Amino acid sequence: MWIQCCCVTEREERLAKEREEQEKRRQEEEERLAKLEAIAQKQRQREAEVEAKLAAKSADQGGESGRMPFKPREGAGGWREREAAKQGSWMRKRSVSLLNHL
Repeated sequence: MWIQCCCVTEREERLAKEREEQEKRRQEEEERLAKLEAIAQKQRQREAEVEAKLAAKSADQGGESGRMPFKPREGAGGWREREAAKQGSWMRKRSVSLLNHL
């Protein structure tokens, strides 16, 4: 009889401990979610402020940025263009030298 009571008591203690651990994990999860929600709310607030500033700035300028849009020049001298020019000049030299040997 005593053994059975001892096992029941141990089982109840173990179940109580598991319930406490689950409750603790649940509370920690709720705290973590609350912190994340607070961070997200602050971020949304900052984004709204930035958008309001940009809208006000745009309205002050009449919708124009005041700057010319960027447009790259023709033949701006990028590396691809230089490489193509090198290849083209090599091919021209090669073809001229081949024609001279005929």
